[in-house]
Amino acid sequence: MQINLSLLISVLLFVLVPSQPRNVQVQVTSSTAIRVTWQQPRHKGSGIFGYEIYYNKTSKDMDTNVAAIDTLKKSIMGLRPFTYYKLGVAAKSDKGVGPVSFSVIAQTHEDGIVKYFNKIFLLVFPILNLHFLFLYHFSSVI
Repeated sequence: MQINLSLLISVLLFVLVPSQPRNVQVQVTSSTAIRVTWQQPRHKGSGIFGYEIYYNKTSKDMDTNVAAIDTLKKSIMGLRPFTYYKLGVAAKSDKGVGPVSFSVIAQTHEDGIVKYFNKIFLLVFPILNLHFLFLYHFSSVI
């Protein structure tokens, strides 16, 4: 009987890497930051020594990552205001990185300037072939 050594090694490594983290949740904390929390995977493989958080805009693959060591939460800063992001978390062991969790989508808050302009209505009144610009501000508080 012949044993496929590469298949055996692949199976052993798969068993030794952690499974995907559970219950991934996001909380948008500002126009440029998101806080990600998760629970440990059910199967820890050969042991977990950290996590990778993958993210990017929802229209692209998740190709940006940040590391989280010895924690089940991470704040991601420096994001763009009023933008959708897709996020996923993977656990790391000394045998490799496990599968990425199910994706979660979040949208950062509007920036102060964007909020201000979203509350202004621009109305154009055509009078005698002249156009007047009328600004009406909904709220004085931003």
